[in-house]
Amino acid sequence: MNKNIIFGKVFKGLGLSSKMGFPTINIYNESKTESGMYFVHHKEFGKGYMSVTPDVAEIHFLNEILFNNDFIKCEIINKISYPKAGVYKNHLSPTDIYYAGVKYIKELSKKSVSEMRKSIYDTNLYKK
Repeated sequence: MNKNIIFGKVFKGLGLSSKMGFPTINIYNESKTESGMYFVHHKEFGKGYMSVTPDVAEIHFLNEILFNNDFIKCEIINKISYPKAGVYKNHLSPTDIYYAGVKYIKELSKKSVSEMRKSIYDTNLYKK
């Protein structure tokens, strides 16, 4: 299985993220992608980020999109890692890390996908 692709059947969530201004595409994690937060790219919708659990994933694209399909497949650009000191040792909550990741993603999104890969190529996703 290609670890640089996430795919799955789309399902309707509760709409909580949309109500807060962050619409998502919810999918079943059929590709069995490891849990974590990732940069992703879709050929039609562009760059985004996603949060993955063993069973499901939420994908947030940086552009406004209209999506009505039953299935989606995205390229994983890279995994966003937790700080090396640990979550609470450096007084960061998971929410702090999430929003720091979103800010980082927005900065990286100004680059092309190939430039993004070069900027973050030395992280753990490509070393396995």
